[in-house]
Amino acid sequence: MKITGPLVVDTSLWVNHLNTQELIDGGVVSIIVGLYKQWNAKTQKYDLHPNCQRQIDQVVNSSLLLQAYYYYYPQYDPIVEANWFIDQIKLKTLPVKFCWCDLEEHPWNITPLLLSEQYRRFTLQTHNRFPPRVLYCRLLINGYAPEMNKWLSQYLQWVPKYGHEPDKKQLMTWDQLKVSWLPDYDISLAAGAIA
Repeated sequence: MKITGPLVVDTSLWVNHLNTQELIDGGVVSIIVGLYKQWNAKTQKYDLHPNCQRQIDQVVNSSLLLQAYYYYYPQYDPIVEANWFIDQIKLKTLPVKFCWCDLEEHPWNITPLLLSEQYRRFTLQTHNRFPPRVLYCRLLINGYAPEMNKWLSQYLQWVPKYGHEPDKKQLMTWDQLKVSWLPDYDISLAAGAIA
């Protein structure tokens, strides 16, 4: 299956600055910004990392659509973590159109059943507070948390599958990216999900 549709990129805490005009010129229509925590010793609570806020400001001041994701660590309380994620959006009145639950972590000391349950609870709480949500899940679910297949199909999903990619970093034009590196292969979906 050849993937078609709008070009969307994601960014993380490690990106210091976005060149939004370059992205727009390349055909990008939306950016999914990771919302990462940073401990504030003065207030004794977690704040949004300044790099994330900078990226959000850059997207908001452009014609790009803003989306947000949260990388959830399942060893932490799923309700507390989901609430922090959604509070960042609601309390700061960010114009986020879609929320993404990034479910990739698989700690060695959590059973597959508990891993699935923590992810389910985090996703449900995110959904209850911000319904336009989507899941980003590793294909390792079947090896680490197969129980997730019982509930994954209830949600829209972004399935990361990299059938081919450059061996090392390389500069390329947007046209080269679109011709050579966008997916043109079948992807594996959770049980019950449709493409």
